[in-house]
Amino acid sequence: MIYAAGIIDQSWYIKNKYHASNGNNHTEYQQIDYYWSKTLSLTTSFGLPKYPTLSKIVKNILIISHGNSNVARGFSINEHNVTENRTLLSLSSINGLRSTWDVIKFYDAGSPH
Repeated sequence: MIYAAGIIDQSWYIKNKYHASNGNNHTEYQQIDYYWSKTLSLTTSFGLPKYPTLSKIVKNILIISHGNSNVARGFSINEHNVTENRTLLSLSSINGLRSTWDVIKFYDAGSPH
């Protein structure tokens, strides 16, 4: 059976709509897994899943990682350590700065001062 959006209740994908004090309209959307949970729970008149193949595809796509936050965080920290004035730092100096940064973050519970 082919997946067709048809008529989908807005509550499946819109969590909240509101008018801000600055005059702007805002829409807060549901998380994507909420929408797919609703869609994939649809059944045929025989009680069978309406979209069994789509269910497998969506579940496999949703488990794919969107990135590695630890690696991205490391690059961000290095960007703060290796500035335009400090481009000639050796690898051991960068590692020392990173170690110092990590120890400060660990013992000060996130406060670098």
